[in-house]
Amino acid sequence: MNTRRIDGAVFAARDDSDRLYIDESALRDWRVRYADVERISVDGTSLIAVDSIPGTRYQFDERAQSIALTFAPESLRGSMFGIRAGGNAPAPKPPPWGGFLNYSLFGYASGHQSYASGLFEAGVFGPHGTGIASFGLNTAAAGGQTRDAVRLDTTWRSDDPASLRTTVVGDTISRPGFYGRPVRIGGLQYGTNFGLQPGYVTTPLLALKGTAALPSTVDVFVNNQRVGSQAVEPGPFEITNVPAVSGSGSIQLVVRDAFGQQQVISQSFYGSPVLLGAGLDDFAFSLGAQRRNYGIESFDYDGLQGSALWRRGLTDAITVEARAEADKTVRSAGLATDFRVGRLGIGSAGIAASHGDAGSGAFGVAGFEHQGRRFSAGVRAAVASERFRQAGDDALIVTPRRNLAAHAAVNLGTLGSLGAAWVSQRFSDPARPGVDTGVLTWSTGLGTWGALTLSVSRISSPVRSTAVFAAISIPLGRQGMVAAATTAGEVSGRSGLDRQTVSLQKAAPAYGEGFGFSLYSDSDRRAQAGATLATRHAVLRGEVADARGTTAARVAVEGGIGVVGGHAFLSRPLVDSFALVSTGGVAGVSVTQENQPAGKTDRDGLLLITPLRAYLPNLIAVDPLSAPMGVGFGDTTQRITPMWRSGNVVEFDMRRGRSALVRLKLADGTPVPPAARVSNLDTGERLPVGLDGQVFMSGLPDAGARVRVEWNHSACDVAVTPEGNDPVLDLGPYTCGGTRP
Repeated sequence: MNTRRIDGAVFAARDDSDRLYIDESALRDWRVRYADVERISVDGTSLIAVDSIPGTRYQFDERAQSIALTFAPESLRGSMFGIRAGGNAPAPKPPPWGGFLNYSLFGYASGHQSYASGLFEAGVFGPHGTGIASFGLNTAAAGGQTRDAVRLDTTWRSDDPASLRTTVVGDTISRPGFYGRPVRIGGLQYGTNFGLQPGYVTTPLLALKGTAALPSTVDVFVNNQRVGSQAVEPGPFEITNVPAVSGSGSIQLVVRDAFGQQQVISQSFYGSPVLLGAGLDDFAFSLGAQRRNYGIESFDYDGLQGSALWRRGLTDAITVEARAEADKTVRSAGLATDFRVGRLGIGSAGIAASHGDAGSGAFGVAGFEHQGRRFSAGVRAAVASERFRQAGDDALIVTPRRNLAAHAAVNLGTLGSLGAAWVSQRFSDPARPGVDTGVLTWSTGLGTWGALTLSVSRISSPVRSTAVFAAISIPLGRQGMVAAATTAGEVSGRSGLDRQTVSLQKAAPAYGEGFGFSLYSDSDRRAQAGATLATRHAVLRGEVADARGTTAARVAVEGGIGVVGGHAFLSRPLVDSFALVSTGGVAGVSVTQENQPAGKTDRDGLLLITPLRAYLPNLIAVDPLSAPMGVGFGDTTQRITPMWRSGNVVEFDMRRGRSALVRLKLADGTPVPPAARVSNLDTGERLPVGLDGQVFMSGLPDAGARVRVEWNHSACDVAVTPEGNDPVLDLGPYTCGGTRP
């Protein structure tokens, strides 16, 4: 059918005029669509005249008893295929109970002044979540702080990846929407967390239809990048679940049939991360006491505060949002929407109202944004009445009465990119003057010579200023860079912004061990030199600075202590998930993470690997060739999907023993052939067979091992016993016994 071979028998018949009839049930199985066709009945079976289906051709080979059928694509039922489905992340591995303590110690000295401080973070994790408590110590009072020690956060977080929900108990930050502030509270927060399934696509997915006359392969391209491939049968088809990139773009389907003929189907689209797919919900609820003087007081909570946020994709083009919040001084609520304007861009609009101690107020916002590969632009306007208030407002935070912002950017290809931005703010308080800020920036790459940036900025307020900035950065190797910058400008007609800087730095490895340094100097007689030493157990930093004759020195030590699986260890700060690799006490085994060297196991056969990507599979492997002679091993690779800020033990089955080259024979005296299946019955390990029936075995215990040989639908067992003191024993030949089918 349409060049695709269909094996098996089918009931067919011919009438006196050689018209061909085929079993109707077979046509349904072949996805053939028909209406108003001619039917006959033979022995109770309904048959349909093939030539009564429009566009159908056939050829009957009576000698071969075969039929070649060609149906028009429109006579075949369509098929649907998904390139990518959301929520396909593997289930995470629940961690055992464990914990960690991160520390950051800091010392400062300048002239007759010196002080020390420290930040500490203690965590405990288990199958039901992760709890974290952080606090700081300071030998000198700062910022109104009256205590040497201050508690920062105490939080327990529990994730449910299956439902994409996160629950936080303790100190947390409320989630703002199109209006509102993020407010620190001590209480409860519950809501969606799409990060628990990193493969989950929240934005509207693309779909494109096509037709294939013959069995074909469809390649899917988004902005000329191949994102998937799918084999399709003849007939109409639809490719769905194609993830869209942000901004304007195009999707192409390249359809190639078995004869190499090609057709291209194209469609333009506009995607945005602010839109939710149709029917998808995103929400957050929080309730607790407002936190005051964070970082200064440990338990300064004042007044109950609650907020609720809900967003839903009504269609793939419209997302709506509702938000409400309240504290002891104000209550507010609002509605907003984000919507796609054809293929031009994304529009947004929202209104909110508040009522409280300051009276009643209103807030409105509207905007539009276009993002393209060559040109991007956007504008946003927000207006608030004089008495509009939000939860968390205080005397130091003033809501602008009017806030206007616009930006535009042009990709100039090899000439770089040009961008412009403008912001205007006006306030209800007459004592608070308005501010207008404009920036024009041009940047370009210089190939191996780095990058060049030029910008001009203008601030208009009671104090006016203009500044011109130029900077060039040149890479030095993979982690080094030298940079120079100059600024020239004036404030209210007088110069005073002129400054030149030069710096040289080499970053320490982000994860591995190594050394880094930095040098800095500017025209204001400021100079600075620093060094960083990164080890597996800590990060040490030192810095000396001089500002116009005043010299200061700073030192810092950062590290962590972890416990998991009954093992304690030192490490760098454990700010992400981690794994403790165990090779069963075998030292010196090389370990890789995502095919990159991660280190070697210590004398206890342990190695800490951090960071791991939470809720994503992380590939960890050991190199069996790095193991000592005589060590046997099972699987050499494992994929682990950890939960948030937790640790797991990754155990590799490595067994100490003897190594031996074992020669095996069949019952008839011939060597076991290479095609035979040979396995260690004690460990389940599959053993490759070489020439002359030779099998290499490692980790062979003194008590020996049982080996099974499977060949030619029969199996036999061999008992292998190590004898001798050579590093690699030569054993055998052993003859299979106990042959059985």
